[in-house]
Amino acid sequence: MPAEIVLDVTDGMHCAACARRMETALASQPGISELRVDLIARQARLRLSDGGLTIAAVQQRLAKFGFAVHVHVAETPGEDPRPARLRALVAMALAGTAMTWAMAAPHHPASPAIQVALAVLALAWPGRTIVMRAARSALRLHGDMDLLVALGAVTACIHGLVGLVLGWPHLHAESAAAIIAFTLIGRALEAGGRARAGAAVRELMERQPPKALRLGPDGEQLVDAATLRVGDRIRVRPGDAVAADGTVLEGGGEVDEALLTGEPMPVVKRVDDEVSAGTINRLGTLVVRVDATGGATRLAAIAEAMRAAAAAKPPIARLADRVAGVFVPAAILLALATLAGWWWLGGAEGWHHGLIAALSVLVIACPCALGLATPAAIAVAVGRAARSGILVRDGTVIESLAQARAAVIDKTGTITTGLPQLAEVLCAPGCDRASILALAAAAERGSEHPVAAAITAAAQGLAVPASTEFAATPGGGVRAVVDGGEVLVGSRAFLADRGAAAPPGDPAGPGIVVHVAANARWIGALRLGDGPRPGATEALARLRGLGLRLHLASGDRTVETRRVAQAVGIGDARGDLSPEGKARMVSQLESAGDRVLALGDGINDAPMLARASAGAAVGGGATIAALAGNLILDGHDPLRAAGDAVALARATMHTVRMNLAFAAVYNLCAIPLAMTGRLDPAWAAAAMAASSLCVVGNSLRLGWWRA
Repeated sequence: MPAEIVLDVTDGMHCAACARRMETALASQPGISELRVDLIARQARLRLSDGGLTIAAVQQRLAKFGFAVHVHVAETPGEDPRPARLRALVAMALAGTAMTWAMAAPHHPASPAIQVALAVLALAWPGRTIVMRAARSALRLHGDMDLLVALGAVTACIHGLVGLVLGWPHLHAESAAAIIAFTLIGRALEAGGRARAGAAVRELMERQPPKALRLGPDGEQLVDAATLRVGDRIRVRPGDAVAADGTVLEGGGEVDEALLTGEPMPVVKRVDDEVSAGTINRLGTLVVRVDATGGATRLAAIAEAMRAAAAAKPPIARLADRVAGVFVPAAILLALATLAGWWWLGGAEGWHHGLIAALSVLVIACPCALGLATPAAIAVAVGRAARSGILVRDGTVIESLAQARAAVIDKTGTITTGLPQLAEVLCAPGCDRASILALAAAAERGSEHPVAAAITAAAQGLAVPASTEFAATPGGGVRAVVDGGEVLVGSRAFLADRGAAAPPGDPAGPGIVVHVAANARWIGALRLGDGPRPGATEALARLRGLGLRLHLASGDRTVETRRVAQAVGIGDARGDLSPEGKARMVSQLESAGDRVLALGDGINDAPMLARASAGAAVGGGATIAALAGNLILDGHDPLRAAGDAVALARATMHTVRMNLAFAAVYNLCAIPLAMTGRLDPAWAAAAMAASSLCVVGNSLRLGWWRA
């Protein structure tokens, strides 16, 4: 038997509370020396000691706690959220139909039977897993959300069945289907969030190319990247992704490292420089010695950081979960006390009255309002957020977002526009802005460099002449023939090497400067910068006004990061951060007691978004970032959307607390009436249904929320 095993959880794990329950079930088991439960991967990793514990014994132990597991033997796909969505849709259809019959045709002869049948059907299929888990929780004398929901739904359903037999005028069985539907909507959101977290890791690993050009005694050979070994030599052509971590042995080029740094500007690579798997060679040809492959690459380390960060995300503290642990056993004890009290006071006749009173207590204490308090509010808030340009991909993030007290924000693409833009044109005597831009755009026409894209975009509307003989020098610039003359666009050194010396002094300001020469004569310079988004300063001030401490995190140079931070009013700015460094920064803030809102748009932001209590990806950014986050913000104005998201989350949690307070007051007032026999079960059911409608109505107010 292996010393370490990995168990795939096939049933029983659907939220953070389940993961904690599994840890509790195994932590006290003799023979387990190490334990890690991964909610995202739906796995438990165990290291077994020499105590004789078998895998079968572990499986039996977990089965008692409601978990079905099997030994992991191969890479498995992420959790499919479709069954959860299907159950939620079916429950919604059943609940909607039952409520329609109850309200639109209450006196139709078939209405009572149809309502009860639909309620039973909702419990029998979409709500079956909830009822089964609740039964296991009851056997362990453990109150949780499943038991809370099941108690309310089953009691309402039983009341409907008894009322159908006895001919009661009001059954209120539709409440059973409604509470199952709202609960399953929340579960479907959670399942989708976990599936996306796993998909983000898989998509990141797919950035490593499947093939590589290996150099051997017989020349170049196209091989599977998985067959590369340390010490192999590979050729990386322009446009190719690097297949493994390594060191440049020959050649030179410009490598797009946005995967690691988030910065759009390629990095010049020369002999002895390091390159990483998944980065893209934009210009030049490299011969690279392989230093690390597969799971040992930097790319794999980032993927592991994302997986570990998502698994280590602090569990959501659900108000209803905390209430359930006390409320459910209290309601049952009160019903039993009512029955015993009437029996003791009235004997055999008292037993009959006590039974009716006890049923009334269970019905009036039926926690439908408590069970609806959180999911109803969150369901409405998710819809309202979508209309504000905020896509909530995991409803459980609402509570964490409401409690956020710190925000870690990426620079490039989040606070800034993310792409270089023309900021200034410096003209030589006798030259004009339009002619300089037109010549530079003509020379850059054959380049895919971000600087070329910025120059050609700035030259829109100008008469740009044709060009030939395009040639690019990595780290230097480009040369082309335009209208029969040579045009150079690049660095000061690039022009000087070709006999076109630029005068001293570049245009002042942030960003980069490229010089332009025509026929060996310097004619001007272009300054390109990546400045803050319009309205960024005001949007960040609003976040501060909401009580968030702002931190700027970037893979760009520290000096540039601090410049942007100063421009928008952020005090704490940290540059030169790796993806793992950003995640560590979030982890440090979380460890200090802060719930953190993280904002980013790039692949390098994905571990940070996964680690934060609330990870918000900028719409239009990297797909992996969107998958790692549990919010997607309007890409045109993400900072404004972030403020709206925080404000809406706080309004939602205020509504949840109002719902819970109302449910508590309702029970405190109505239960004594039921215990004393002043409420028969039919009136108790009416009061229960009214309380649920009040909770839903209060939640619907969020639909009219305004920032």
